[in-house]
Order: sequence, then C-alpha cells, then structure tokens
Amino acid sequence: MSGDYYGYDGACPPWNDALVHRYEFIVHALDVDRLPLEGRFDGRQVRDPHCLVTAWARPASPAPIR
Repeated sequence: MSGDYYGYDGACPPWNDALVHRYEFIVHALDVDRLPLEGRFDGRQVRDPHCLVTAWARPASPAPIR
C-alpha cells in the first residue's frame, strides 16, 4: 500500500483487458476493533503497531481463453 489511503478502492484490472492479470489478497489480523486514525495515513501506520498475523492468497488462474 503506497500513497494516500482513505479506504478500499476496489479491484482495478488493467485498462487493456487483453493483458493477463491476477489478484492477490493480503489480510492482516489486528489487535484493535477500530483504528485510531484520521485524515491521511499509510499502510505502515496500520500494520506495524497492530498486526498480529498476516495471510496471503493468490487464487488459481483459470485456463486462458483461446
């Protein structure tokens, strides 16, 4: 996560759908119910002091359509 972050923006595939792309999901379990953040913040301000465990997944890609 880089730059300014104000919430989830959703998936964004390449503008040219002919390009192969895939999604990766990263989930962080935090030790708080609500983050005490306001205004601008980056991923490190969320992860570093509060992250208990991180899970990562890359779903299997379907066979390409020919």
